Amino acid sequence: MGTPSVESLVDAARFWSVPMTFGATMDWFTAHPPRGHLSKEGTSSGGGPGFQSAGLGYWAGKSKAWQSSELEVSLLSGPGTHTYVRVDGVVVWLDPTPVRDPTSGRRIHFAVAQGCPAGDRGVPGVTNQGSDLDRQLLPAGVPQRALVCLYGGFNRDPFQLTQHRLLDASAAAAGARELRALPLSHVVGGVHSCPGATGMAAYIAFDYAGGRSIDVAGGTGGCSSVRNGHILVEGALPSILVGVRK
Repeated sequence: MGTPSVESLVDAARFWSVPMTFGATMDWFTAHPPRGHLSKEGTSSGGGPGFQSAGLGYWAGKSKAWQSSELEVSLLSGPGTHTYVRVDGVVVWLDPTPVRDPTSGRRIHFAVAQGCPAGDRGVPGVTNQGSDLDRQLLPAGVPQRALVCLYGGFNRDPFQLTQHRLLDASAAAAGARELRALPLSHVVGGVHSCPGATGMAAYIAFDYAGGRSIDVAGGTGGCSSVRNGHILVEGALPSILVGVRK
């Protein structure tokens, strides 16, 4: 039925030779779907001179530990009245270790008290202090306020500040909760296909009690991700943060 092209893949396969014709074997599997909470995902069929093949796929869902789990049944006609059967249990597991922020080049630190710089040309990302940010996008505390800085992309006002806003404690806390809820786990390897991106960039600075200031960076469009200078998390910036006016 197809194998996911990722490194974090577990595929347990079993094989049988069944003393039944191909058609009878296919009818039996169709009439006896696997037990459990599985949903039928699809079928396939094929063949050539002297042989027939078919497949049945079942979806078993996902969880915090794996991205997908499937049961795949493959049939191939054998000699005489025999049919070969292969059954695969396929799971794409998620690595719980956060991805390191791969951004290279000069980074800057956005702070609420300093306001938004007029432009972000040559700024690939942000920088923050604290080993706790190796394991989470933001500290566990509740921010007191936040500053949003949005910069133009290729289509309009490239690298220029286009929108900015100071958020109060309530809005800052709500945005921080959404960011902290983004999953840190991820698939290992694989090929990603991303929609087009305009190059627009967003930076969010949070102020915490005790004078600590933490900022994150994220793009708009393409394959969305959020970075804090230590780790990268797949996902979009919360709308309460980026839905601002100049």
